[in-house]
Order: sequence, then structure tokens, then C-alpha cells
Amino acid sequence: LAFDPWGPGAQLSGLTLKDRDGHVLLTARAVRANLDLWPTMRTGKPALEVAVDAPSLTLARTAQGRWNWLEALPKREGEQQPLSLPVTLAHITLVEGALNISDGQAATPPATATLTDFRLELSGLFGDPNERVPIQLSAAGADGERVTLAGECSLAPLSMSGHAELTRANLRFWTTLFKPDAAWRVD
Repeated sequence: LAFDPWGPGAQLSGLTLKDRDGHVLLTARAVRANLDLWPTMRTGKPALEVAVDAPSLTLARTAQGRWNWLEALPKREGEQQPLSLPVTLAHITLVEGALNISDGQAATPPATATLTDFRLELSGLFGDPNERVPIQLSAAGADGERVTLAGECSLAPLSMSGHAELTRANLRFWTTLFKPDAAWRVD
């Protein structure tokens, strides 16, 4: 853990984040965070910028359709929705990452895919998981698969809209993963 003496910020090295059952959700070589306090006067929340180097994320959907990341977020007692964030996530960047996806709702055993050379840019997350925010994503998969996405997303429910390109992709896996949350059109 390192702190920046010139401004509110920190860097964590060798990060591992687990869910309540001890399953790994995220590992990262380094996470850097910088806090900007000026937006507090306008929005009531400071702005946080986060950069994650070499993350490995695990995204899993259970047979009941629940995503592991949403289950890991703290909830208010008696409520279904996760708590809102105490900061505005002004910008999140993930580089040199890997995304491991498991979809237990699609098949038994769960359908899986791994994407590497993962890059994700999110901005303007104001603490409401239902809010739609800009997203840029690119990644490579096995056998020359490429995925790019530019558009908007929300966290609860997990949904995306925009322009997606899949090259040499396993369409059965990807369309099943996001169905019925996504309307599909092939151009």
C-alpha cells in the first residue's frame, strides 16, 4: 500500500478480492486510486479515478440468473438492491487484463469463456447501479476471437447497449450469456 503525499490517492499491489464464500472475484498486479474532492461541493460526493493493472476478473452467473459481482456488493437490510457508492467513479481503466466468464444459467456444466488482452474504460458512475454509463471494451479470446464494445451499460440489472463486434466468436455462448437481457441484431 502506497500513499500520495500531494493529494488523496493510494496504490495497492498484489490485490485479491473474494466473495462471501471465499471465491476469487478479482486479482490485480496493482490498483491506483486518486480522489478529487472538488466535485463534493457540486454533487455531494468526491470523484474517484481508478486504474487497475493486470486484473483477472471472474464473472459468473448462477443457474438462478444471479451475477456473482452483484451478490458481493453490500446490501441494506431488507433491500434487494446493492448500496449506492459514496463516491462518483469518474473514470475506471482496466488494462492487460483477463476476464473469466462462467454461465451456469446456459448449460450444465456451466458454459465458460476466457478473454485476455482485456481493456475496459468506464466513466461517470455516480453511485447508482441502475444508472447507464459510457463503456469501451476490447479483448481477445481463444482461437483468434476478438471482442469490442462501445456503448452504455448499467450494473443492476447488468445490461449493455451499443455497438459490439465479435470476430471468430462462439455466437452460441455470447448470445446465450446476454439473452434475454439483450435485443440482438446481426448486420
